[in-house]
Amino acid sequence: MNFTRTPAGLSNQHRFHRVDYVVFVEGGDESFSFEQVCAGDTGKSSPDIVFWRHIFKRFSEHLSVVFKPVGSKSTLRRIADKVATNEVTHVFVAMDQDVDRFCGRMLDAKGVFYTWGYSWENDICQQDILVDIVLTLTPMDAATVEPQIRSVLSTEIGAFQKQLARFARIDVLFKTHDGSLFPSKKYVSLVKSKSSHSTPPVLDVSKLKTLLRQKRAWSRNRRPFSLPADTVFQLNRDVFGHLYCTYCYRLLLHVFKTYAAVPTMALVNATALASSILAKEMSSTQMPEIYNHYAQQFACAKN
Repeated sequence: MNFTRTPAGLSNQHRFHRVDYVVFVEGGDESFSFEQVCAGDTGKSSPDIVFWRHIFKRFSEHLSVVFKPVGSKSTLRRIADKVATNEVTHVFVAMDQDVDRFCGRMLDAKGVFYTWGYSWENDICQQDILVDIVLTLTPMDAATVEPQIRSVLSTEIGAFQKQLARFARIDVLFKTHDGSLFPSKKYVSLVKSKSSHSTPPVLDVSKLKTLLRQKRAWSRNRRPFSLPADTVFQLNRDVFGHLYCTYCYRLLLHVFKTYAAVPTMALVNATALASSILAKEMSSTQMPEIYNHYAQQFACAKN
């Protein structure tokens, strides 16, 4: 089957894959233009697919879907606009929220799905999920080690969030004005940790203060410079997801080594396990804010 370089090409792609819907997501090693996607060109793999596959299985198991990563969010947004105006059918779009809710850019449309947090990494980096990962993998008695693991995670995450809060809010502020404080590529350098993971990771506050000084001239040229008065900023939800996930992953490695006798684990495997746990365990009573966010979006999509 040949696709066309028009929105009609999007509507036909589900037939080729023999599914109810094609779900376009972010990520992958390459970015594709809207015209390329209409013609059927997309990536083949993306960590985003792992997350969204678990979410769709939880909330829409009756539907058959295929996931296609397009790389660029700008391309996803163009597809989402077509979904919102019913110019295409049998298409869903699932993407990171980023700072869209602070800028009034979120599409309230059937078939357009957003993460609860800045990105899917924020959604999976919940303390209860980190505890579950450790207890799932430890060869030690779970009931014996759980209290200490919960205590360590709570203490370390609390301290990290306290140091990060001001910088995270400034980063969101900058991003609503088309800038950023946290580097999009070298964010891992903002989390300091030993290669042995014998001590907990920490935020490199000195490096962040340097970055902030470098941004002062840029921010002075963009007055008025503030978030809307009614803005509700929630750190673990709204902070740059890659940075927050980097910290949580390295903290997990420290807990594995120090308290749980768990060998090291690749980041891609840790995030996949966390995605699975989130999808299975969130409910109206456990992680209810995240659960309600997705339940409402999928309820809308079914109507």
